[in-house]
Amino acid sequence: MGRLRCLTGLKRHLSLRLVWALMFSAFGGVPAQAAVWESVNSWDASWDARYVEWVKTRWHKNFFVEAGTPVTGLRMDCADTVYSMRILFSAEHGLPFAMKDPSGGPRPISNEMSRFDTEPDLGLRLRRFLQFIHGTGSTATLPNDSYPVAVNREAITPGVLILTDKKNHHSWTLQNLSDTGVPHLLYSSRPAATLLKERTGYPSEGFVFPNGLRPERHAGFRAFRRPEDIGRPVTQVPGYSVEQYGLPRSRWRREVQTRLALTNETTEALLSRTLTEVCQGARERVDSVNEGLTYLATKPATSCLNATEYDNYSTPNRDERMRDSFLDLGVALEEAEVSSVPVSTALIAQARGVMRATTASFCSIPVSAERVMTLGELRSRSLGGRLSNNPHDPLEYRWGDRTGHSDRARRCPEF
Repeated sequence: MGRLRCLTGLKRHLSLRLVWALMFSAFGGVPAQAAVWESVNSWDASWDARYVEWVKTRWHKNFFVEAGTPVTGLRMDCADTVYSMRILFSAEHGLPFAMKDPSGGPRPISNEMSRFDTEPDLGLRLRRFLQFIHGTGSTATLPNDSYPVAVNREAITPGVLILTDKKNHHSWTLQNLSDTGVPHLLYSSRPAATLLKERTGYPSEGFVFPNGLRPERHAGFRAFRRPEDIGRPVTQVPGYSVEQYGLPRSRWRREVQTRLALTNETTEALLSRTLTEVCQGARERVDSVNEGLTYLATKPATSCLNATEYDNYSTPNRDERMRDSFLDLGVALEEAEVSSVPVSTALIAQARGVMRATTASFCSIPVSAERVMTLGELRSRSLGGRLSNNPHDPLEYRWGDRTGHSDRARRCPEF
């Protein structure tokens, strides 16, 4: 199921610190002229393979939480996470990194830039470079720095990304791919955070491709361009393929999984995975809503959030993804109930409990200190359109105890 394959506890922590120490030793404590780090290697097939292995074994949700590295405590949103994955591997191994200058400059932004030359510490130069890229890059710039790939296991590997249509402006990094063709994804969202999120499974077609499977929308699986390919027409980038856009939209996930699978996913495994996904998504919404409510409490009751604040704490994309997960669960349960291969009765009972709003289910949702909601209740409210994604609304509106919008939400603008 695409589990993280990394060292744990103190062993992993010491290993990561040792890597950074060796990196500093290799590239020196005195900055190279006009470089964040020196490019002593060049991207080729061998380094591509090492990148895949690094993402599989070293890229994990606590990467920016662990103490003792130059990136400890960095906060990032979804695009920041994607760029950071590529930058950190490049810096650690003396490889070049480049992205197209979104301001229209004639030269790419790269590790060769001189902006941080005066900083003698390599770790701090790297941290400042990452922060600069985080403020420069976005899901809108990712299409210029990546290209769509073919649908096979040679092209879709750990280290590629999934990008949505710009309507939903979201992205994920592919950390691993199971034998059944199921991706394990790491990502962040807004507001920016240090602890990354994870999910096992594909985001829905409707969320990734809200305007259809069209290459010009730049959505779907994409890989990073090598520095020499920045600025080229995407059709000239080696590995470019529009194969994924020829798949039927309604079955894009199933078709992609089938093509990437080394072995078939059983009906029971699909039901188990979908149950985990709906529970995880619901509990993540608790954290997102509470973050928003905590932030709203710092503002005068008569004030309104500005556009950035609203974007940080509203949850329309998260709510859409959660709704899609509930719909996926219904499909998975139907398949399990008619499967010719026996499926665990306990698992089917858990799924049926979620489908019935009045039945206690396996996953309780602590929406507040005083209120615990069943997953079945939440499903009913999600599919019924009762949840508010507006960060101006209080808790009872956010979770559907009251419908519509509060006076403050009606008075304040939506962005």
